[in-house]
Amino acid sequence: MPRWRALPEELDPQVKEFASQLRRLVERSGLSVAAVADRTGYSKTSWERYLNGRLLPPQRAVVALAEATGAHAGHLTTMWELAERAWSRSEMRHDVTMEAIRVAQARAALGEFGPAPDKAKSRTKEKAKERGKDKSQDRKPDQGRGDELPSSADFPGLTVPPKPSPAPSAPPAPPAPPAMPPPEPAAGAAAPPADGNGTDRPDRAAWPRMADYGGADPAGQAPRYDTPRAEAAGPAAPGPGAAPATDAADRQLRRRRITMFLAGVVGALLVIAAAVLLLDVNAKEGGKQAAPTASASASKKPVLPAGVKCAGADCAGKDPEAMGCGGRNADSTSRGTAGRSLVEVRYSKVCGAAWARVTGAAPGDRASISSAGRTETAKAGQDGDAYTAMVPVTGDPAKITACGTTVTGVKGCTKPVPAGSGRSAGR
Repeated sequence: MPRWRALPEELDPQVKEFASQLRRLVERSGLSVAAVADRTGYSKTSWERYLNGRLLPPQRAVVALAEATGAHAGHLTTMWELAERAWSRSEMRHDVTMEAIRVAQARAALGEFGPAPDKAKSRTKEKAKERGKDKSQDRKPDQGRGDELPSSADFPGLTVPPKPSPAPSAPPAPPAPPAMPPPEPAAGAAAPPADGNGTDRPDRAAWPRMADYGGADPAGQAPRYDTPRAEAAGPAAPGPGAAPATDAADRQLRRRRITMFLAGVVGALLVIAAAVLLLDVNAKEGGKQAAPTASASASKKPVLPAGVKCAGADCAGKDPEAMGCGGRNADSTSRGTAGRSLVEVRYSKVCGAAWARVTGAAPGDRASISSAGRTETAKAGQDGDAYTAMVPVTGDPAKITACGTTVTGVKGCTKPVPAGSGRSAGR
């Protein structure tokens, strides 16, 4: 009696029950694994995988085992269908788990950039309100009354000076200057003419004329006041000579204004020219830096699950088992036969690659697959199993076709698996 290995704990209960039933059939028949392989047409290595729960056998192998052991083929096929559905559900759960892992990684990566701008603004407003409350609490009620003097009631024996009276709103008017007597006329001089003030009358006070003071114009006109404009142009000549000096000052002021205006226009033009040059230089530098940025982003590799070592074009020509693309990460998208051998297209969504697998083949039978301008071929060994290296897949994996060729020249190609049919696992 053969000694079987313990079935994997992660297997679905229906898959475990089906594998145990296969073991019981082999034990009751008294056949060895090699004898079962000879009678069913499938290799010894394949039956070891089927009986140890590492691979779900195809329906043809189950029917062949029923014929070799004398079991009822219909009952065994029914159990195989239940196990195949459970196996497909486990693959779907595995895909959902991988999607959840990728979503969690994406959320963690987005969380590193900090809170959203609206949240940051609301937090800034809350902090400003808290600071305002702290300042209002720290302010004392009697703050700002430091100018008040203590009273004698608060400190006995202390003499407090009286409060100073407030300053008057307007200064008092200065006293009027004393009246000056009119100057005596010189001998032989004519009497001054009468004016509107009635100074020629003896009963009225005679006020001095503005010409009596040094600032008055000798011609009897209004007093002359020197302006800054006149000082800039030089001392003005008394009388009618003051007009040319004022015109010269006006012309000089106009020249200065025109000069300042022209200087401002030239400065504005220089600033505009400098801004245009800077924008042109920045645009050229930005164009030069855009290409390395795009290449750098394209060179970043996608985040792969644990155990998967390649994706897409990186998997071309590599072993699917060594790169972690086989097993639960792959399923059969199309199948076909070439003689007695079964040819399948194995596709891994995680790796984005596919490969051809042949089982139950005679030594020397070949299997090939082509995709994206690349073709991979494998030859079956003594155990009758073989699989090719991977080819990248960019479109619909159901359109990828694999073909098998026997030693005698019989050729057969795969066809897409219809919805609801069984999918075998493995490499």
